[in-house]
Amino acid sequence: MKNPVDFDWYCKAKKDVINNAAYELIVALTAKSAPPRKFELSIPQRDDEMIANVVEGAINAVEAQIGYYCHPFYQEADMLPCYLGDLCDNPHCIFKSNPDYRKAPPSVMDMSEEEGGDDDG
Repeated sequence: MKNPVDFDWYCKAKKDVINNAAYELIVALTAKSAPPRKFELSIPQRDDEMIANVVEGAINAVEAQIGYYCHPFYQEADMLPCYLGDLCDNPHCIFKSNPDYRKAPPSVMDMSEEEGGDDDG
């Protein structure tokens, strides 16, 4: 059964994908060998500050080259989702195109209970 994905799920899933990719880039740049890299001593420990720096650099590069990016967040002061505020300029935001601004259209982003979800964007 397919369920529309809400912003909370999307926000968490998207951040996990971005942070994991940033860590994998750090590992790829520092490891002595190609995968599999089990028990390799040159692999740095996962460090949130280093990951945040890599993500910030990637966002700056992507925005400069492509003009938009999606790193979803809640605005601190009022917990307003980014797509409802004035900071999101992603022309492909699935939440901006949704009439009720709460759930992505099922045709755009579906999560199957059996699959556990999928993140395409």
